[in-house]
Amino acid sequence: MRNIIIKTTYCTILIIALLFTLSRQTYAVTYEEIQENPLSLSLNLKYAKEQENLGNVKNAMVTIERLLLLYPNDIDLNIYYLDLLLDLNSISKASEVVNQLLTNENSNQALLDELGLIAKELGLQKKKPSPFSLTLRTTLSITDVDNVNSISRSKTGFIGNKGPDPLKTSNGQDYIFKDKLYLGKISALASYDLNEQNFFTTEIGFDKQKQDDDINKIYDLKSATVSHVFYKPRYSLSSYFSWSKTDNPGTGSHTADSIGRTGGLSATYNINEQLSANVGVSARLTDYIVDDDHLAVNDNDVRNRNVFIGSSFLLTNTDTIGVNLSYNYQNALINDNARTLHNGMKGISYLLSYNKFLPFYQNLTVNYGKTLNDYMAPDPLIHSEKKRKDIIDDYSIGISGPIPFTNFSYSLSFDYSKSKSRIVNYIVNHEDINFSLRREFSLF
Repeated sequence: MRNIIIKTTYCTILIIALLFTLSRQTYAVTYEEIQENPLSLSLNLKYAKEQENLGNVKNAMVTIERLLLLYPNDIDLNIYYLDLLLDLNSISKASEVVNQLLTNENSNQALLDELGLIAKELGLQKKKPSPFSLTLRTTLSITDVDNVNSISRSKTGFIGNKGPDPLKTSNGQDYIFKDKLYLGKISALASYDLNEQNFFTTEIGFDKQKQDDDINKIYDLKSATVSHVFYKPRYSLSSYFSWSKTDNPGTGSHTADSIGRTGGLSATYNINEQLSANVGVSARLTDYIVDDDHLAVNDNDVRNRNVFIGSSFLLTNTDTIGVNLSYNYQNALINDNARTLHNGMKGISYLLSYNKFLPFYQNLTVNYGKTLNDYMAPDPLIHSEKKRKDIIDDYSIGISGPIPFTNFSYSLSFDYSKSKSRIVNYIVNHEDINFSLRREFSLF
């Protein structure tokens, strides 16, 4: 009797265990659940392990890659990812993960020893990274522009103190408001790390921009920039110099070729872990090339100088606010080197910014700025006695970052500005929507 009871009890336990196992096997995480809870670590891990057990290692790997975008420093996730890569015999990616874990401060000694064995099996040696790198960068962008020619909504201007007068192009046509700008750019970016504190960067690029409808159809821009950063944990110093040449095939007073040179110096000081301050100066010189096609160009030498001071505050690990105050001074010279003060101006502006880091390394930016420009002398074409003053409000919002699971990055922005002149007495509005796509190729 006792044996019968024991056997019956044992069979009951087996049946309960079997039913429990079957109930667990019948429940599997579906792809729809993943879509509903893309940020759930436990749910995504369960789904990845189930896919691996079913033999769908690639599906598991894609899931882990997505989790690593959210939790890049999670040691367990990186180890699991490395295990999947080794199962797929993906030596190149496995090598990258091994090197990342070897340099991760959260890796314990036991893990480091195991990684050393894996690196040895893969034929890897921890090499000192090269101080020199060369990258090819390609950019494509399209901008939808409202008021491409900066014309007042009334399409009027001031001519010789006569008051408002209909504005026409040099061909006697009406100015176009809406237009589309297409930009293609290719550049080579070389960087050199002299030591842990000094970094040098050089970029040489070529741009081609096309407008759909306006009189300025296509122009080319060649540019070169050299920059240097001196970095310390408490502060950093940055300097740069750039050169650019614009080739414009059009004719008339607003389509001249130009050469620009810009240089600047800035310093950033980290007051504490949350608050930092920065200050800087810059100068720009633009020469307009006067030739047989551009005899009407007057301002063949324009000089800008700028001084700014700003600060940023880290609200949370993902939220930053900033404020910037700047002073700008511009003067222009005509062909005989006599100053044309009515083209020169002094301006003061401030900029408020908010920046938020989003999941998947996305970045959201919101800006508001206000500028007051005070011209140095009356312009005879506007008013013979009163100086012109402009008040400009600028608003912008944008999002940018890498496109997940690709080698591309993007940026999408909307900009709106409103300019009001106290003397000209009309309002000029601008609205721009820009989308850019970028791809970088590491050459060295």
